[in-house]
Amino acid sequence: MTIVPFISRPAPFDPIGPDWWLTSRGLGWSTMGADLRLRKFWLPSGVAGAAARWATEPEFFAQYTAAGTTRTYADSSGILRADLAAGAPRYTWVGGVRRLALEGTTTNLVTARKHNPIAPFAPSNGAPTFETAQPAGTAIFTIANDSSALAAAGLDQICTNGMVYKIDNSAGAGYAWVNFASDTVAANTTHVYEAYIRAPSGGSIRGSAGSGTVTLAADTSYRRVNTIFAHSTAQQLRVEAGAGQVVYVILPGVYRADYPPAYPVIGDTLSAVTRPIETFRLPHQAEALIATGPYTALVRGRLIGTVGGANASRVIGGGAAYGVFGVASSDPINRAAIWVGSAELRTPARSDSPWTSGFGIGLAEDATGRSMSLNGNLASDAWRAVTPAPHYLGRDGTGRSGDGFYDLIAIGPIRLTNAQLQAAAVPYV
Repeated sequence: MTIVPFISRPAPFDPIGPDWWLTSRGLGWSTMGADLRLRKFWLPSGVAGAAARWATEPEFFAQYTAAGTTRTYADSSGILRADLAAGAPRYTWVGGVRRLALEGTTTNLVTARKHNPIAPFAPSNGAPTFETAQPAGTAIFTIANDSSALAAAGLDQICTNGMVYKIDNSAGAGYAWVNFASDTVAANTTHVYEAYIRAPSGGSIRGSAGSGTVTLAADTSYRRVNTIFAHSTAQQLRVEAGAGQVVYVILPGVYRADYPPAYPVIGDTLSAVTRPIETFRLPHQAEALIATGPYTALVRGRLIGTVGGANASRVIGGGAAYGVFGVASSDPINRAAIWVGSAELRTPARSDSPWTSGFGIGLAEDATGRSMSLNGNLASDAWRAVTPAPHYLGRDGTGRSGDGFYDLIAIGPIRLTNAQLQAAAVPYV
């Protein structure tokens, strides 16, 4: 018989409280937070002598909102799913571990069916435009059943009818291709063009005007392929089959963005599809602490991509244009910044792209000033940046987002020393 130690029982059923566990994780200063990989949650107890208590998941996510049914995620077996109820936090498995996914509003501009295409191949069924650089009839474009390969790739829970787009150019001597029509693809703007493609003898993907070509090596399995570029003329997603090649395509996507979404935005309708923003407003106890101080806030995770300038990615954001901390507007790859104050406080530059490889960022404030650390790189000044509620993880009140996978958030009512902050501001391990 296996005896399970009492301390290992899932929160909130551990009767001794989270203090010992938090201390063992270097978080003894935190009175509210969540280990999102382990799904452990804690909030202030309100009891004298006890800093924190275990909280339930619904209690911690009481101010979380997410609409729609197009929020895709990967389960622990790598299977792509879209079965979340509205308002449910979107956990996904990345790199073999569970993480909380948070993303801003994203629109898939493709107006063909993204999954579950239907026969016969005809414009009324949302068929893409098929073209060939050889005599008509040499290449064949069809809707074909590829259910076994879809299941092997973990796509069968989304692509439930087993059908895909097929370019059969096995008898051709030149190129054949399909262009997937898109809604309002603008010129002079960066877009992501992508699809899941199975190319047993190779193929390619690019913009319809010839931009951003990615040549595919032979592969009998589906893989997600994308090309990202800014273009001077509006383009469509193009998938090509060269002479002798057969290419299978599903889940086409075109996004007006600098990087692809975590997972495709799906839809089997003949129109663009929008996935609304996921809003995780922090528990009210955390908001009150950030608004008044002193406090320390720590976040660990990995961003999918980063944006600088006026729309710099937020890790913790405030209402309106307030940003508590996140990506530096002037260096969105290697620095962190606090925006509220007399000037942007930035950490020293790093050379390892911490935002997209794995970050730990901490901010500590009191009446004498503030300190911030990104993966151990520290910056501080004497400014007290007051940011009134609301406060969010992964966005701000205007919709600027920090699209990514979040592992941990911890907040406490003290300002850590600079050395303590640097030790805490490391990626999740």
